[in-house]
Amino acid sequence: MTNHDESKDQAIQPAPPAPTDQPIYGKPPLTQLSADILSHKPQLSGECPGKALLLMLLVALPISLVYGIAAHYVGIAVGWVGALISMIPTLLTSICGFVSWLFVLVGLAIMAVVVFGYPFLVGYLDGAYIVVALGKKGLCRNIGTACFAAAINGIVAYLGHVLITLLVSRGLQPLTYSISQLESAFDITVVGVPGWMIAICIVEGIIVLVGAIVGAKEELKGSTFCEEHQCWYGAWETATYPPEINTSLAAAIEANDISLIETFEPVAGDAFPRLSIQARNCPKGDGCDWEVKATVSWQEQTTDKKGQTTTNNKSEVWFDALMPSEFSRQLKEKLDIKIAVPEKKKKKNK
Repeated sequence: MTNHDESKDQAIQPAPPAPTDQPIYGKPPLTQLSADILSHKPQLSGECPGKALLLMLLVALPISLVYGIAAHYVGIAVGWVGALISMIPTLLTSICGFVSWLFVLVGLAIMAVVVFGYPFLVGYLDGAYIVVALGKKGLCRNIGTACFAAAINGIVAYLGHVLITLLVSRGLQPLTYSISQLESAFDITVVGVPGWMIAICIVEGIIVLVGAIVGAKEELKGSTFCEEHQCWYGAWETATYPPEINTSLAAAIEANDISLIETFEPVAGDAFPRLSIQARNCPKGDGCDWEVKATVSWQEQTTDKKGQTTTNNKSEVWFDALMPSEFSRQLKEKLDIKIAVPEKKKKKNK
C-alpha cells in the first residue's frame, strides 16, 4: 500500500520548470487596447506654408543637383565593390574546377541589387534628408506636397549624375557601373549611346524618383507636429522591458492610473522577446499630449526540407497614440524612459 501511495505521489508531481535561459520563439500575446485609446492618433494637418514651398522647391534644387553629382562619384566606388563581390562566386567555381549556372545567377543577382538598390537609396536620402528636412524647417505638414517636391528634386539629383557623365565621358552610363566595367563584364563594345543604355538610365531615373517619394513620405509620416505651439515634437525616448509588462501597462493606460503598472526589470535593447516603449512630446507646451508608442519584437524559427533551421527577427507596433501629459510624464518616470546613450568603452588599466 505504501509503495502504491508513493507511486501515486510521484505521478502527480509537477514537471520541472523550463530553463529560463532558453530562447523563446513566437509573438508574445498582447492585451488589446480599447478603440477609444487607439483612435487618438497623431495626425498632420495638411498645412504647407509658402516658406516651406520655397525651401523645398527652390533652396533644395541646387542642393539636390550637387548631391546628384556627389552620388555619381560615390556610385563608382559602389560599383567597384559590387563588381568584386559579384566575382566571388565565379572565382569559387574556378577554384573548385567546375562551372555552375547557379553561381553565375548569384553574381548577376548581386549586380542587380547594386544597380537598382543604390539609385533607390540615392533618391530616398534626397527625399528624406534634403527635401523634407528643409520642408520641416518651413513647417510643412502636407505629405502630398512634400512628395511632389521630393519627386522634382529626385529628377534634379539624377540630372546631376547625367550632367557630370556627359561632361566627363561624353556619353551615358548608370550610377554604379562605368562603360568600361560593362564592356569587361559582358564582353561587349559600347559605341555611342545605344538604346539599351538609354533604357537603363530611364529606369534608373525612375527608381531615384520613386526612392525620393518614399523617403519623403516615410520621414514626414513619422513626424508629429503641435499645431498650438507650431513646432515639431522632440526625439523619441525609449525604455525596453519584457513583453509581460503589457498587461499591467494596458490596464494603466485604460484607467489613466500609473500605479497599475507592475514592476519589471528592463531588458537590453537587442533582447528577444522585448517590448520597446517610446515617448516624445511638444518641447514648448507642458500641457500638450505626449505621443507614446510600443513595439513588440520577437524571433521565429523556420525549418526547411533539409532540416536546417533559420531564425528570423520580427517586430510589430502594438500601439501609437497621444496620451495626457501628466500620465505620460509619470510613465516616463516610472519606466525610466530616456534617450539611449551609447556606453563608453572603459579604458584598460595599464
